[in-house]
Amino acid sequence: MALTIISRSTKESWNVLSVEEAFLFLLGLSSRQRLQLLILKEVVIEGQDKVFKDVIEPLESVSVNMIPTVKQDLRDIGPPQQVAETLIKKVSAPPSQKTKLIEAKEHDADEKVYYTIESVAQAPNFTCHAPSAITISSGIM
Repeated sequence: MALTIISRSTKESWNVLSVEEAFLFLLGLSSRQRLQLLILKEVVIEGQDKVFKDVIEPLESVSVNMIPTVKQDLRDIGPPQQVAETLIKKVSAPPSQKTKLIEAKEHDADEKVYYTIESVAQAPNFTCHAPSAITISSGIM
């Protein structure tokens, strides 16, 4: 089982082969340095293109979804609020969960339009807080 360790502050990453190797790596760090790290394991979840779960905090994860599109610009699909609501209902959460859009904004960077979305989904036994970033590149949203 390969794991990836990512520094929250410097964005550096290291690949390790096992949980034991990850914890040996962490033993050499101060407690402050350890708090700045994520230890991620790739998992397979139906309907998601890539998902990495945090080994230490199992309810924390990072996922990547790729949706083909003929559009070249997010604004051609709709404004941030509309795109966010559609993605939350159709991609981010199952119909059984109650969802709430907290914020949807448009940003421009590197000659691309990005939408940032913050939402929550309420399941019977947990709440999922989901910050997201969306853009279009090479026919993929």
